[in-house]
Parts: sequence; structure tokens; C-alpha cells
Amino acid sequence: MKRSTHGAAVTALIATAVVAAAGAAHADTTPATTPPQDWLHTELAPGVVFADDVATGIAAVRTPIGTVAVRPNGFDLRDAAGNTVLGTPIDLPATPEATTVDAPPPRTSSDIASRPNTVAAQSAPEDLMSDINQSVAAAAPHMGLAMAVGALGGSVIGIALGCPFGIATGGTLLSLATLGTMTIPAVVATCAVGAVAVGGLGASLGGAAVAIPVGIAAGTQKFDQLQAQRAQSRTPSPTRPSNS
Repeated sequence: MKRSTHGAAVTALIATAVVAAAGAAHADTTPATTPPQDWLHTELAPGVVFADDVATGIAAVRTPIGTVAVRPNGFDLRDAAGNTVLGTPIDLPATPEATTVDAPPPRTSSDIASRPNTVAAQSAPEDLMSDINQSVAAAAPHMGLAMAVGALGGSVIGIALGCPFGIATGGTLLSLATLGTMTIPAVVATCAVGAVAVGGLGASLGGAAVAIPVGIAAGTQKFDQLQAQRAQSRTPSPTRPSNS
């Protein structure tokens, strides 16, 4: 019980730091200062997988109804069959299994909650805080890419929903309007009002919905790696038997 409580506290610390760093990660999405890494896959929900490569600045969210991908100065919106319907095609790994041997497997909240906590329980407080800080720093570039692709996907959904909502409410977004009394320019204008308002809200919600779980997963993975390295360094080497 003590180990489980300690592990939950560590995960909560990482999650809190990751959420606090979300704004900074959104502002800094440049992968130039980040060392090359393999594709990282994070399962956000059943059938919904985020993948990114911070070395190239490419990120994507795959869903059963389509895929949203971004790269520096470009984007790619695909339908369920994988055909690009808007933007420029971006090369993506075929499946999460396409990662190399050293790449991390997809992580879920249940994986994080059930991981072993024995190493964390043995860490000194200063080592623990150092590992948490390094974990948050490692998660930042993944969060930046996740926020970018989440904002794009959220804005597309928001625009699709906002346009008819704006028309139905006459641009007020508060009460229903009578469509028969509206002129064509008024319909276009109210569609634009709804698309801008709901699209902006969708971008904010979509960015946060993708960036936060990706940041927690990436930070927790880095934390586990650091703790494993400390455990190896503390393991005493076997002594050779003396010759009598």
C-alpha cells in the first residue's frame, strides 16, 4: 500500500507539472533543439492514437473516422480510408508497431497507474525531484506537437459544427432564428460567426485534450527510464570468489 501511494504521488506530481507546462509547450514547438528520437505512440482512447517524431516536427492523431497530421508549415487531413482531403500528404508510420525496438509502446492511464513503484520508493528526495524535472522537460516537445495537432483537429470539428449552429441562431449563438426570413448574405455571415466562435473553442479544447495525456505519458515514460538507470547504478556488482 505504501509503494502504491508513493507511485500515485509521483505520477500526480508529473501530471501537475505537465499541465503547468502546457502553455510553454504550445509556444515552443520547434524541434531543432531536440535530439533525434523515434516515433512515440500514445493511445488517447480506444481506436484513437497520437504519434509524433520531435526530430522532424511531425505529429498525427489517428481516429476511426480520419487522421489529422501536422508538420512545420503544413498539415494533412485524411478520411477514414487514408486519402488526403485537405492539405499536403505527410509520411506517417503505418501502424504503432512500425516503431523501432527502442521506441516506447503505447501507454494508457492504466499502464501508468500499474507500473512498479519499488525503484521510486528507494530514490532520495533530491534524485526524485531531479528526475521529475527532467521528465517534464522531455515531455515538453511532445506536448507542443500534440497541442498543435489537437488544435487543428478541434478547429475543424468546431467549424463543421459552428457553421450550422450560427445559421440556426442567426449569428447570436443564443436563441434560434427563423431561417426563412434570412437572406443569403445573412446566412453566409451567420455561418462565419458560428464557425469562428465554435472553431476557436474547438481548437482550445482539442489542443488541451491531446497535449495533456500525451505530456503525462511521455513524462512518465522518461521518469521510468531515469529510475531504472538509478536502480542499475545502485545494483552492486558481483564479487569474485577469492582463490584460497
